[in-house]
Amino acid sequence: MPDGSVVRSGTNYSGKLQEAHDASKASIQSRISNLESGGVKGTGETPKGYYQDVNGKWHRPDGGYASNKEVGLPEPSSITKRLEYMENTPGKGSKTGKEVMERMENEIPPKIRTTRDGEIEFMASDNKWYPIDQADMAHLTDAVSWWNSTGRYYGAKSPEVREWMLDSNNYVLDHYRLNRSAGAKLNETYLSPNK
Repeated sequence: MPDGSVVRSGTNYSGKLQEAHDASKASIQSRISNLESGGVKGTGETPKGYYQDVNGKWHRPDGGYASNKEVGLPEPSSITKRLEYMENTPGKGSKTGKEVMERMENEIPPKIRTTRDGEIEFMASDNKWYPIDQADMAHLTDAVSWWNSTGRYYGAKSPEVREWMLDSNNYVLDHYRLNRSAGAKLNETYLSPNK
């Protein structure tokens, strides 16, 4: 067709696509208006078209979820507190990570293996094998639980806290999805240092 639209069996797909887009846009604008009339507002610095639903989740103009960073908000404080009090978890390539891998390889049955193709795999908490690049260093005792029961009494980033964080006996490799999902399900937040 001269206008660039495609017609098949008498259907103008470009027109239908535009109608669907317009309807979606109207629906999003309606939701924004309803939210704003219900008292749900942005921070004033929210990018145009972004909105917050009744559960406090931020959305992009297309309706997809938006990160805190996208809407100009700080990252969740639990991440900040974890780094502030305990510092980073050692990586798989660190001394601690290599010790964890060696221990898992020597377990009976082994939890680390090398395939015929020379690829290293690990057994995750779901008892399935995954490529090593999908592994997280997972605490056997959740870091937040240990901090709240023990670490906070030594103080933030104290030698005792760092020793615990660097002790390979406190870790196992787990699939990143399983590890992060388990962490997200915890109902604990970091308590302030008691020292």
